[in-house]
Amino acid sequence: MTDLRMIKADRNKSLQERRDIFLNKVGNPYLVRIGNMKVKVRFANNGISMEQAFENMLLSV
Repeated sequence: MTDLRMIKADRNKSLQERRDIFLNKVGNPYLVRIGNMKVKVRFANNGISMEQAFENMLLSV
């Protein structure tokens, strides 16, 4: 399980490039680690889409 603290985003790259790099490094974006804490991502049926949540996450790092 990838520790998200070890992933750095290059803000000079496009959103698509950052998305591709992130997915290559993480593998499974629904199950990651932050330090000793495991994080499992789930979405409600009536919430925002996975694509929108993923984009929001990439824009915040």
